[in-house]
Amino acid sequence: MKTIVALTGLSTILVCLAASAQTQPRAAGSGLAERFKQLDRDGDGKVSATEFPGGQFKQIDKDGDGFATLEEAQAFYSGQRQPAPAMPPDPTAAATANASP
Repeated sequence: MKTIVALTGLSTILVCLAASAQTQPRAAGSGLAERFKQLDRDGDGKVSATEFPGGQFKQIDKDGDGFATLEEAQAFYSGQRQPAPAMPPDPTAAATANASP
């Protein structure tokens, strides 16, 4: 009996935690802003090529001034997340579905 009560209480807590996590939306771009601040070691609001890990720095630095700003990073990464274009319908599938046996 004690086991059932304990399991019921635990499952209720887990359900509440899951519901709470789903109802707290994350601010758009907040993860990128946090990461940008981590990379900006000198705190000047810009990330230089020496502060930036990886090989995409030149792609992010659109104005070519040698520094990536948060706005440039947001523009770059928002372009990376574009949804794939919808596939056109397959004309042979419609013809096969309408064919009589």
